[in-house]
Amino acid sequence: MYGPRQFWPAPVGTDVFTLSGLYTASNTIVDTSIIFPNLNIDTVVVVPSYSRYFGIGKTLVQATVAVPYAWADVKVSEASTGVDRNPQRDGFADAYAHVLVGLVNAPALGPKEYGAFMAGKNPGVVIMGLAGVFAPTGAYDRERVVNIGTNRWTFRAGVPITARLSKSWTPGKTTTLEILPTLDIFTPNNQPSQPEFVFTYRGLPLGQAITRRLPTPSQTSQDPLAALEIHLTHDLSPTLWVSLDSYSKLGGVTFADGQSNDNQQAWTALGATVGGSPWSRAQLALTGGGVVAGNANSPNGWLVRLQFQQTW
Repeated sequence: MYGPRQFWPAPVGTDVFTLSGLYTASNTIVDTSIIFPNLNIDTVVVVPSYSRYFGIGKTLVQATVAVPYAWADVKVSEASTGVDRNPQRDGFADAYAHVLVGLVNAPALGPKEYGAFMAGKNPGVVIMGLAGVFAPTGAYDRERVVNIGTNRWTFRAGVPITARLSKSWTPGKTTTLEILPTLDIFTPNNQPSQPEFVFTYRGLPLGQAITRRLPTPSQTSQDPLAALEIHLTHDLSPTLWVSLDSYSKLGGVTFADGQSNDNQQAWTALGATVGGSPWSRAQLALTGGGVVAGNANSPNGWLVRLQFQQTW
């Protein structure tokens, strides 16, 4: 989830540094397209990212790069007394980059021209095009069923839409409806992890002894996964705003050596965000939420995220 007010236009030459801290209690780690149905995973993710706004001709463009780092504590859902089933994982997650291109009401303008455009034309809707990629740079060990990285490429296409519901974009008086449909396409994983969960009983590697006898596919793949992110945001003052958030996904059936696992995801999460400006050109936002509806193949649990942004 990108979060509210992440795809508003900005003047050419704007730089943005973002630092996000995320805690989740769920059956996924970093990539929510990968589900571990029988596991409970407490995950902390720190995501530094950098964005730059520039112009290509008369069109506004934003480029962003992010390199997450994650710590995960993995538990079997119904752990028995006396059995150590809590392996820990940590390492870099898959690096992410995207390019945003202005499609409607997103011209490449300097600070003065941008201010005049937003006040004068007062656009009712801003539409961008998004193209992103997750590179397989995250920590991955095929001897482990739970990994921070995914060992595959993920390509994302999306259309961030910001509709102004208020009379103007004046700080303190702005209300927006933000809609972001995306589609993720995955390359195959040609070194899928072993069906193994390391746990011990009285010092003996019981998990390895049992699960290493299970067959391991030579390749896993996944159908495209569609997502819809929606935020209704409203200014409480020039420096304080709130948002109601929703996030849904559909699709993503996985395959082992071409055989379907019949595990399409269909789920929705709801949450809320409180954001504000602690000082000039800075934003601090706190988000909380969780999955409220979904089938048996979907994520569960909840999350809390604290995000800081500084622009210059």
